[in-house]
Amino acid sequence: MEEKNQPAQLNPSNNTISENLPPNKEEKNKKLVKIFAYALAFVTLVTVSTFGVWLYQEKTNETKNGTTPQISSTPTPPSREFRRYFPGGRGGNFDVVLKENQRDETKTDVYLKNKTTEQEESYMTLTDVYWNHYHAVEYLDDNLYIIRRIGYEGYPDEEWSDELWKYNPDKKGINLFSSKGVDFRLSTNGEFAAIRDSHERIVFLNLKTNNIEREFSDKELGAYVVLNPKAGPTNLAIDLDQWSDNCKYFWVSLSASAYPLRIIKIKINGWTMDKFDVSDLSLSFVDLNLNPNTAKVVFSNYPVFFDVDSQKEYETKENIVTLFLYDLPTRNKQIINTSINKPFKPAWVNDNTIEYDDPQGSGRITFDLK
Repeated sequence: MEEKNQPAQLNPSNNTISENLPPNKEEKNKKLVKIFAYALAFVTLVTVSTFGVWLYQEKTNETKNGTTPQISSTPTPPSREFRRYFPGGRGGNFDVVLKENQRDETKTDVYLKNKTTEQEESYMTLTDVYWNHYHAVEYLDDNLYIIRRIGYEGYPDEEWSDELWKYNPDKKGINLFSSKGVDFRLSTNGEFAAIRDSHERIVFLNLKTNNIEREFSDKELGAYVVLNPKAGPTNLAIDLDQWSDNCKYFWVSLSASAYPLRIIKIKINGWTMDKFDVSDLSLSFVDLNLNPNTAKVVFSNYPVFFDVDSQKEYETKENIVTLFLYDLPTRNKQIINTSINKPFKPAWVNDNTIEYDDPQGSGRITFDLK
């Protein structure tokens, strides 16, 4: 006889409604409910225990640090350290590291990094440091020289100045020079600062007297030239280069964009100049290094790229890049090596030795001029 389902009935003992299910199905349902309840209890216990352990550790750490626990409605962002590194000059024992002050973004913390131990030591904190300058600071003979941009509140503000400050070992400062667009290089004997400013001139400041010893205008330097007869005369950019090791000479480049067209050696004794026309060499600042003692230049014809797409297009073909050695006074040029699509990043190890990237690998190659 076919079995029919019976309607749900009220259980008088507990006022619940139950269905007349077969005994085996009812037992399975009860077991599933128990398993689910146990699993939920276990997850809840683990969650509460984990939170309790974390809270205990936080309170313990805060107690050890002597701080009072506080509840914040907003999460605390992780601290970030903004820093810039400036290698020290030849013969110096320290490099300079600038760090943004963590409590006041208008201030800059100055650190000295020992070249031997690589340990950083806090030196002082300053305001108005020209943070974005590519050569903002030098440290020489226990004195800090640094560019500060005063009064600038953003474009189109014109009421501002760049100031070159000197801080002695007692952290007492003096403003040595004020103008706009200031750049500088110190002679390693501590006698002069070569300074360029927005007036497109080179000023030699005597660091012993804090007076200007000599000034070269853009016309004296030969920066006012005619590159294109149809366009008329134009001013080449004046770029500070470096001092010779004996501090008898200072080198300047006159360039159009990233391409040096003139290289000038200024003789400190007598304030005379030797000018070298290098416009036919196709030099660029990308792969170039001048030896200030021997007047020799090591460079390659690796091109300048002003966007990523141009570089990618260049690398789709096999272009021969040649590394040259060029003597400015004699105009003698010789080939050192070649590569395919790869710059050399040449550097002078000493007056007779050049180091550059291996065109076939990842290491460096040494080339002896003797």
